[in-house]
Amino acid sequence: MSRAQVVSLVALIAAGLAFSYCGTSTTTSTTPVAVVVATPAPTPVPAPTDCELPHDGGPGCAPPCYLGPGTGSGVNCPLHGKADPFLFNAVAQAVTDQVAANPNLASHDPVTGIITVSGANRLAFFNAVVNELNTMPTICAAKNGLEIAVKDTNAYSEQYKFWLTTGVVRTDSGMLTATCTPAWF
Repeated sequence: MSRAQVVSLVALIAAGLAFSYCGTSTTTSTTPVAVVVATPAPTPVPAPTDCELPHDGGPGCAPPCYLGPGTGSGVNCPLHGKADPFLFNAVAQAVTDQVAANPNLASHDPVTGIITVSGANRLAFFNAVVNELNTMPTICAAKNGLEIAVKDTNAYSEQYKFWLTTGVVRTDSGMLTATCTPAWF
């Protein structure tokens, strides 16, 4: 046998041994490990921090007004205009309802009757009042800076500022600040 034939024979035997050895278990084999891929939790949509106009009725904000936008400019509205009793009563009721519904946002002293909202809670409280007003079937409301704008027609809108800088909440006729004709929002 030639040297080349011996090398070929050794290679053939080695290959055969290796082939016959495949698939047999040994004490050094590894057990397959299942890989668990965690599905990331959906990113929560943060609640809006404000529902200033214009808004789209997103989560936490009131839906757009069913009356559509008014044609007024919102400029030069007479201060302390004559309040519409229906709108005034609706705003006063929404404020007191939200005080009761959200004791974490507003506090009520039963002895003095004084309601207060801290500066840190003012925005959330405003939004809660606006949202409650917008659940009423014939009213549209929006937060407008430090006031709430309310209307039940596009002929006029009323601006209510129901809190003082001290945090005291007003539910008396002093909360009306202006009447705009025609409605500006």
